[in-house]
Amino acid sequence: MRSPFQELVRLDRKQLVATLASQNFVVASMDSEEWLGLVQLLTTRIIDECVGLTAAEWRSSSRALGYVLESASAAGALGPGETAVRRLNLTAALFQKVSPNEEIDLLSADQTAELLFREIPIAPEQARALASRWTELDIEEIRQLRFIKNLLTPALMMKDALDDARLDTWEQIYPLLP
Repeated sequence: MRSPFQELVRLDRKQLVATLASQNFVVASMDSEEWLGLVQLLTTRIIDECVGLTAAEWRSSSRALGYVLESASAAGALGPGETAVRRLNLTAALFQKVSPNEEIDLLSADQTAELLFREIPIAPEQARALASRWTELDIEEIRQLRFIKNLLTPALMMKDALDDARLDTWEQIYPLLP
């Protein structure tokens, strides 16, 4: 008998997305490593097959991704903020293959910018001041700066698509971050 994770891995993108988007799949037996594997599997399949998806397929993919990220976070597979970093990285990868589309949350430049700036925990001025002396900081402050850099890395890859002037300030701070 296969585990729920093994069953999910065998599905193609359409079947996987449909199963996860329904949120009816019983996954109580999945551990955090399996949830993390499922996050990686789903994002890879979405990226690999994103060209030519219909609006309905995008909506299902978005629902499936939201469910998987939420479940992985609840299972302890993703720490605080990792969900946002993964969403930003996915959108950056998708923008390499398809155009932004405000009607699809995974492709929405506005929603992506909102997510980015909602997750950045400190003001640019404070980040610049801390980053200029990051080697003197305690580990929690260094982690906070590194988290900001992890958020900014994909955001700067899609800077033109996001078209948000706030990114100009962060782009100047980016090289200073650990």
